[in-house]
Amino acid sequence: MCGLLVAFSWLVGKQLQSLPSAIGTLLAMLAVSWRNWVPVKFVISPIGVEQSFLRFSRRISWNHFRRCEVRPRGLLLLPDASNSLLGALKGTYIHCGDREGEILELVTTYLQRRRGTGSSVRRRAAS
Repeated sequence: MCGLLVAFSWLVGKQLQSLPSAIGTLLAMLAVSWRNWVPVKFVISPIGVEQSFLRFSRRISWNHFRRCEVRPRGLLLLPDASNSLLGALKGTYIHCGDREGEILELVTTYLQRRRGTGSSVRRRAAS
């Protein structure tokens, strides 16, 4: 992944004949793709979802989430009920690996308790 970012930045720098452009491109792409190369740990509890990376930690309560979508490799917890692109960008993606069923059951339980209503979990077609 990093090799691809460096190669693309080098290509931009060569085309523009500018080292600052190459460095700026690399820094911008690293900033945007940080979730791909920084290990992120999720803890799912009755209080909410705690996201930890490096030395930073953030707890998001279940009241923040309105629905959950099952994606091919994980779950996307969304803050609004609409199906908008902006809503998806504000969501929290949890990679599940081979524990999808177990994690989905926990998330569904906590979302139902928060609302006291039916599930807001949707399966999304693989793309």
